[in-house]
Amino acid sequence: MFDKKRKLNVIPRLKDELFLSNQVDIRFYPDLFKIDFKQLNQQVDRLGDDKHESLVINRRTIALTPLLMKQLSAIINKILADYEKKYGEIKIPDKPRKRKSVKKTVSSTDYIG
Repeated sequence: MFDKKRKLNVIPRLKDELFLSNQVDIRFYPDLFKIDFKQLNQQVDRLGDDKHESLVINRRTIALTPLLMKQLSAIINKILADYEKKYGEIKIPDKPRKRKSVKKTVSSTDYIG
């Protein structure tokens, strides 16, 4: 029997942080789709004349049921169509753009790390 005087607190766990993804990987299984959003960053540290390069990967993964994946796909297609109607077609380049690297020499006395 439902008690009308019963109070229920709902406490959402909100993480309101922007995650900019520059890669995505989608895998599927019989009961779910797994979408792995990745952020790949190249990091260069210099100590004197030595250059140390690192690749830093951050990721956020979500899992969806097949039904929800189908619904998400329809929503994304609608939003993309609305976007292109308002701002113009999103053109996919034949080759990925290469980022221009900026070279800056830092003396070892300026290095913090």
